[in-house]
Amino acid sequence: MNLNFIISNIFLKLGYFIITPRNYSFGALYSTLINGIKIANFLKKKKIICLSIIDYHNKFNQKKIYNLQLTLKIISKLQIDEIILSILLTLMILPFHILYYLKITSLFNIIFFRNFSYKLVPKFFGYGEVFTNENLENHFNFTYQLKLDPKLYLNEVDFFENKKKIKEKKIAFCIKDENYSKIKQISEAYYSDINFTKLSLDYLINNGFSIKRIGEPMMNSFNYKNKNYEDLTKSKNYLSKFNSIIENSDYYIGSGASHGESVELFDKKKCLINSIDHLHNSYSYSKKNVILFKKIFDIKRRKILSIEELFELDLFNYTDVINKNRNREIVLIENDEHEILDSVKSFLRINEYSPETNGKNKQYFEMRQLAVKKKIKNKFCSLLLSCEFNEYSVPENYLNQFLFRNEHIDELSKKFYLENF
Repeated sequence: MNLNFIISNIFLKLGYFIITPRNYSFGALYSTLINGIKIANFLKKKKIICLSIIDYHNKFNQKKIYNLQLTLKIISKLQIDEIILSILLTLMILPFHILYYLKITSLFNIIFFRNFSYKLVPKFFGYGEVFTNENLENHFNFTYQLKLDPKLYLNEVDFFENKKKIKEKKIAFCIKDENYSKIKQISEAYYSDINFTKLSLDYLINNGFSIKRIGEPMMNSFNYKNKNYEDLTKSKNYLSKFNSIIENSDYYIGSGASHGESVELFDKKKCLINSIDHLHNSYSYSKKNVILFKKIFDIKRRKILSIEELFELDLFNYTDVINKNRNREIVLIENDEHEILDSVKSFLRINEYSPETNGKNKQYFEMRQLAVKKKIKNKFCSLLLSCEFNEYSVPENYLNQFLFRNEHIDELSKKFYLENF
């Protein structure tokens, strides 16, 4: 049994669950905090946050600790014994991270045996990596060995108190554009043109909402002027504002992937546009979340694929979509301004009243359930298995047009092919 298992088991028996957030990555930081807190709540254990204070991984060639302020804020909300143990475990993990940072662990693997570092030099204590299907990582993944019930992810994080009893009609707005590839190319398929959101912003403001745009300074400038709209992407402390705006807003509207996932830490409802992933869906477990998907044009078949065809062709999760997009087998078509506006209207209606129960959403989820079960068959990764329990709503108008093959899709396909090929 490796060192991570020994330390993690000792504290688990003492009533504590250790979480080591992946501070070297913007998105992974949120996912490990979200999942770790949910697991601790599910196990009814106290929480220890083992902080990474150096970027030992340096995965994206940026020697940077993401969201240190947010992590410290979460630690400060813990009880005194949890805070003391969090400091202790942070100091305990530091020497191991230094070994990884200096690449000494690679030397250990050469001198002793191949996986020596995995066994004796832990990268994290408790939960610190996403669950995986790679046998090597599973073998050394303490939380994976707990064989957790995937239904645990249905619970909210319930960590940040929402003291507002009356909605203040505030919206956190974030659009990931092509400049994000400078940080992380894997997210390129989620890109959106922010100009297609102008109609939706007009509608929201005309209905009494105030909007704050959040994100990174490298995001595209956006020429939109209104007293109830504020752009914070160029702020010096943009990351701190990213978190505080989501925490203090009623809703999130914008891009999925890591930005859309972060919303779950604050237990906010969200409307995501230009999504490509029908599998993970940015950790959505509520029908009050609305997700709008990009259309996919199959170059070889010369047609836009219906959602039913996406499931049949196993082209419904981000990995497959990204690979085929990079190989130029498909073209991703962004949502137009009318599709986005319709999604925003559906989102507000669902959150004001109740989720739509029309037949198209029911048919969509019946198809999705069969496809997901086939995808995860014989997999014992609880995070992947939890995908079966994802919940969200898809705009009915969008499903009416693109759920099944029809003349409308055929006409759009011909038009798109003539204009682009």
